[in-house]
Amino acid sequence: MANLVLYLKAEQNAEVMEEHVCVKDIASLYCADKSVCAKVKSLKIHQFHEKDNKRQVISILKVIQLIEKECPNVSVENIGENATLIELINVNKHKGPVQWLKMIFVAAISFFGTGFTIMAFHNGLFYRRVQYSGSVLFHWACSRHYPVLQPHWRPADHKRSNSHRSGNACI
Repeated sequence: MANLVLYLKAEQNAEVMEEHVCVKDIASLYCADKSVCAKVKSLKIHQFHEKDNKRQVISILKVIQLIEKECPNVSVENIGENATLIELINVNKHKGPVQWLKMIFVAAISFFGTGFTIMAFHNGLFYRRVQYSGSVLFHWACSRHYPVLQPHWRPADHKRSNSHRSGNACI
């Protein structure tokens, strides 16, 4: 077997979801021989234990030593970082009904906030007019018999005459 060159480009940070960390989890590899590349990608370089810290710094020199020990006819060229920080991420802790509630809350705030912004823009940033439009929009049952929201401003209450001559007459 001829002396092959393996190019190793390690990332500065890597997040892994499994306790067994392989070379493929922290680095990109290239070699002319695909079987050597596949063998190196599957090399285990670290294993997290339950009591261990969930972050670990791995030196690329250690990775190169493991590769040269497993494949002695391969020379490794590092074109990436000198060390990699690996972090074990627990995917299952982010799932559940609380995550769904957060997502629904953010979507509702985004939807109604956008609507409020558009209404405020088209009403010339008169907050009371927007508040009145919003109360009519969301509480269409508001009438004299069902006063759910009492708006502070109604179109009939706040008319200006043209005698001001300011050009901002509200009708």
